Amino acid sequence: MRYFSITLVLALFLPGCDAAPATPAQALPTSTTVLIEPTALPTEAAASPSPEVALDEVAIAFEENGIQLAFDPSMTSELTAETIPASSATAEGMPPEGIYPAYRQLTLDGYPAEYTRNKPQLFVYPVEEFAALNPSAAETIAQLQQLLAEEPATPNTIPLLPLFNAAQVIRAQVEYLPFQNGRGVRFLTQYDQSPYPIHNRALFYTFQGLTDDGAYYVAAILPISASFLSDSADSEQLDPDQGFPSLDSEAFGEALTTYFGTITQTLNNTSSSDFTPTLTLLDAMVQSIAISPPTE
Repeated sequence: MRYFSITLVLALFLPGCDAAPATPAQALPTSTTVLIEPTALPTEAAASPSPEVALDEVAIAFEENGIQLAFDPSMTSELTAETIPASSATAEGMPPEGIYPAYRQLTLDGYPAEYTRNKPQLFVYPVEEFAALNPSAAETIAQLQQLLAEEPATPNTIPLLPLFNAAQVIRAQVEYLPFQNGRGVRFLTQYDQSPYPIHNRALFYTFQGLTDDGAYYVAAILPISASFLSDSADSEQLDPDQGFPSLDSEAFGEALTTYFGTITQTLNNTSSSDFTPTLTLLDAMVQSIAISPPTE
C-alpha cells in the first residue's frame, strides 16, 4: 500500500446556491490510501474547473488511477483508492449484485456521518464490460441513458448502481448535474427490504452519471442526514408528527404511500445547510469529478 500526501489548493470556484459486494478471496483489490496532509499553495496556483462548482475558499484536489476530484476538507481525513477485481457468475445462484467487472472505487474515511448503513464511496464502472457481464446492470445503464436524455422532473424511479437487494422507497432533491466530462442525476434516497421510516442512518445522497463518451458509469453513495429526521428507525426516536403509520393499521399501504410523499416533500423543501454534509458541498465534489482510463 502506497501513501501520498494530498495538497490544498486555494479554489477560485464561483459561489453556488444555497455497498459493494464482498470481493472473492482469491482476488485481492489493489489499494492506495491517501492521507490528508494539506499544504497551502499560493493563490495564483489555482485554476477553476469547468463546470464551475461551489466549494469553500480551500479545497483538496485528488488525482489517482484516472480519477480526479476536489472536495472540502470537512468531507474526509483519509481517502482510499482501490481497484476491485471482477466477480463473474461462476458460483451457482450468484445474485446480480455479486456480478461485476473490475472497477475503481474510492472510500472516504473520516466522513462526517457515523454509524450509517452505507459507506461513503465513489464507483467508476466500465460500461461495456458491466453490460456484457450482468443483464441487471445492462438494464440499469440503459435506463440511466434514457433518463439523462429525457430529464423528467419527477421520475417514478431512478436507476442506481451498485445494485441493491432492496427497494428504492423515496426520491427527493432530484437535480441533473454535469461533471467535468459527463452528466448525471443526483438525489436523496433510502433502500429497504421491508417498510421502515426514513431516518438518518439509512438516508443517502447519490449521484448516477455517465461520461460524455459513454465509456464509464460514475456512481456516488454518500450518507447524509437531515436535521428533522430521527437518527434511527427505533420507534422511541421517531417523531409522531412525521406520520409513519402503525404496522397493524388496516390501511397501512395507503398510509405508507402518504408518509413517503410527505417526507419527500419535506426533504425537497429543506435547505442545503440543514443537511450534513450540505448539498452544496456534495454537489461541488460531484461536479469536480473527471474520469479517464485507469492507469493501473
